[in-house]
Amino acid sequence: MKPFSALFCAVILLGFGQAANAGAVPDELVNLLAQQQLSVTTSPQSVISGEATAALSQGVWQESQVLAFKKKFGYSPTVLPLTAIKQAGQADVLDATNSSAVFYLVVNYPPQGDARNTLAQSLQGLTDENFQEQLLGKNYQSLPKAIKKMWKVKLGLAEPAFASGYF
Repeated sequence: MKPFSALFCAVILLGFGQAANAGAVPDELVNLLAQQQLSVTTSPQSVISGEATAALSQGVWQESQVLAFKKKFGYSPTVLPLTAIKQAGQADVLDATNSSAVFYLVVNYPPQGDARNTLAQSLQGLTDENFQEQLLGKNYQSLPKAIKKMWKVKLGLAEPAFASGYF
């Protein structure tokens, strides 16, 4: 088993079906995303209704929210682990195995079209070293290489190494 396999499995397993933690998303994190030319809400309902493209949540969405999204759009929202607040003694790199501590970006990422291409470029910027250094500077954890790769595959910016998987 490759070193990132456990992390990858944890991210996939935590993607949906568990209730989102009621913890508030810090304004500082929302503002940091806004500086990246990415408008993000903290309201899942805004994404479900089509008013917003992306929502930032601590923990994953509730199953009922995912089902409401799928009913409206005909496909599942794209879930991307983004960061967690760095606690004393923790590594700089995100450990996505504790889903309640992770801030996820949940995106209405259509399966095709111009909106998808434009959004992919904006989201890819969040994996760049400059943004990752900004996260670290604000006491958040950065994304590990394996999750950056997963993002690029999910966004259609990289081919998966295996026909049935991300790497």
